[in-house]
Amino acid sequence: MFASRTTPLLVALACAAAICVARAQRGAPPSSAPSEKSGRADRVSAPAFARAVAEVDPDLGATILATYWPHEATDAERAVLAAVDVVTITGTNQAIAAVSRRTNARIVAHGARASVAMMRDHAADAEIAALALDVVRYEQRGCLSPTTVFVDGDVQAFARRVLAALDASAIAFPAPPSTAARAARRVGLEAARFAGATVLEEASER
Repeated sequence: MFASRTTPLLVALACAAAICVARAQRGAPPSSAPSEKSGRADRVSAPAFARAVAEVDPDLGATILATYWPHEATDAERAVLAAVDVVTITGTNQAIAAVSRRTNARIVAHGARASVAMMRDHAADAEIAALALDVVRYEQRGCLSPTTVFVDGDVQAFARRVLAALDASAIAFPAPPSTAARAARRVGLEAARFAGATVLEEASER
């Protein structure tokens, strides 16, 4: 969404819940290994984090277990939550509340966040391309994914430049093919129109 200084904002942020269950508190022995559970929509980041740690510190990396179980696998989740001392949760406030009710462990919560960008209308092409990448990464689920851009200057001209950059980014980061994802995108666009925003999109997407 693009906004001038006087345009009402409609911000929608969808964060996929991801749970990181840590057994070791500060100063705990290496045998108290942390376990990372990936979120349903992102099963790549947790294993990537474990590999990155192992590249820097193989001994520490060897203690990290990156895993996943489906949401409905309550037995697996119950067993893990019963065995841990600390649970670190990143996700929606609803997800945090749901997990907190299922464990007596200490909770370290990182709830929903919304990010914005501030740009000048004459920003360089490289800056526009970088903004587009920030927007499309993690399909807007990341807490650092901008949901609103404040523009100093000509909002419409800036928005058209970003639209072109988003089209280019779509080659490397194609939109999710699921019907539910397309429907959610359409609902978001129509909600923005209803709120009075000018929505720019390709004719083939309507």
